Amino acid sequence: ALAWRTLRGPNPKKALPHEKNGNSKLKLEQVVKIRGLYGKPYSWSRLAKMFGISKRQIGRIIKEESWKGI
Repeated sequence: ALAWRTLRGPNPKKALPHEKNGNSKLKLEQVVKIRGLYGKPYSWSRLAKMFGISKRQIGRIIKEESWKGI
């Protein structure tokens, strides 16, 4: 009989979180700094230029859609 099966264990395609991911452009200290600077008087645009990432990514960090629990 033919049956569908799922693999057990960690998903090899799942990205590693935060600094453990080799493609991450930011370090933990930078994320903390972004969240601390926002609004005093730093906009998403200004922070994006300072840290070399997109405005959208700045927004995701501030809203904790990325780098959750930091």
